[in-house]
Amino acid sequence: MDRQQENAQKIAEFLESKGFKVRYPGLKSHPQYEVFFFFFFFFFFFFFFFFLVLYLFISSFKNYLFSFITHKQVDQVLFCPSKLVQQ
Repeated sequence: MDRQQENAQKIAEFLESKGFKVRYPGLKSHPQYEVFFFFFFFFFFFFFFFFLVLYLFISSFKNYLFSFITHKQVDQVLFCPSKLVQQ
């Protein structure tokens, strides 16, 4: 996907340098370039910090969150879930 965006940017810049009218949001000559730039970086940083906080939350509480599961129970779930059924 990154390669595709790089290629589109290069093609748009090339065509614009040859005198064609190009409407591509990645070009500074686009009327809404500032809007595109703002939303692109806003959503990038939003998702980056969201997943960073999620990772830190899980890593700091993983002992507490998973303390009720023993290794034997994990093995039963992975290899033979029918053993977990109460008889």
